[in-house]
Amino acid sequence: MFLKNGYQCPGYSLWSTTIDKEQGREVVLNALLSDDRRMKKFASAMVRRAKQAHDKMSSHTVAAAVVQYFDALLEVLSIFIPHSGHLRRRLVQVDYITEYSRTLSEMATKISDSELKGACRPIITTVAKLAKLVYEQQDRVLRNWRDLIAGDFLSLITRITMVIPVHDDEYQNYAAYAMLHNLGAHTVYPMILRALPSVEAIQMLIKKVERVLGIRNPTLTKEWKIFCSGVIGRATIMQLNTFTQCDNSICKRFHLRVDTKAPRQCTRCSSVVYCSDECQREDWNRWHRTECFPAIAVHYDRRSTDRWYTHADRWYQTNHLEPSPPCHQRLLNHYPSRDGRYP
Repeated sequence: MFLKNGYQCPGYSLWSTTIDKEQGREVVLNALLSDDRRMKKFASAMVRRAKQAHDKMSSHTVAAAVVQYFDALLEVLSIFIPHSGHLRRRLVQVDYITEYSRTLSEMATKISDSELKGACRPIITTVAKLAKLVYEQQDRVLRNWRDLIAGDFLSLITRITMVIPVHDDEYQNYAAYAMLHNLGAHTVYPMILRALPSVEAIQMLIKKVERVLGIRNPTLTKEWKIFCSGVIGRATIMQLNTFTQCDNSICKRFHLRVDTKAPRQCTRCSSVVYCSDECQREDWNRWHRTECFPAIAVHYDRRSTDRWYTHADRWYQTNHLEPSPPCHQRLLNHYPSRDGRYP
């Protein structure tokens, strides 16, 4: 990314010459992570740089060069974030995942179809790196996916899908697999589904991908089937009692302990449940403290309008899978309801 005077962006120059060298990387990390004010400025600067990359795009800008700059920003984040939970919190405060997802989606929209085909490899690599940044973090995985989808991530995937060349390309297949498989694996959670802009977004994605599925040996065929089967496979969780799932996102136990007589449910909002007092305290201190009061409002709103959510109802499975006939039929066959209607 070049400035008006022809020189490279100083931040880009610094990162490109240090992050690939172990000694230089340590120097930058030590300088950054030793001061909270620097971390705060760094978080704001990373979001600002991403937006500037989009704002500077024009008909005279080479799309691949802008995408490469954006990719460098993601590379820096992927290296720095694992070293400091405090830095990650500073980035969360500026809503970095949603902003990066939204900016990259707007960039893809701004690039013409012909130029996007030429920049297909770098942009799908960048999108994969953004998704990888989300699902490889050990903490906050579900919230990260929610933030990613809130940034119009589905529109970004749809846009790229329409221009992917139809040929066997190992890395493109891997990138598509990584994105769709991980998204499919997490769509069972209400937190993720509430982040979807609308059911129409899913319908549009499916319709556009179905067009690609009609082409011989399309790049995303196998990955899209994995995505659909992943969603259906996760539907088995709906057969479980609500209180077998601990809502602490970093809980190492996926089910309640056998000797647990009663779950620890939040008495304020009734929207989360934990396998132990320790998990409840940990999630309260980390995240639920700020989420509880909005959840109380949602709780009363849904009860008053007869839209109360329970795992047994599976209403979101109806909304999410009904636009896709094969998935719809498979779900009907696999989970018939007692009265014969769609579950």
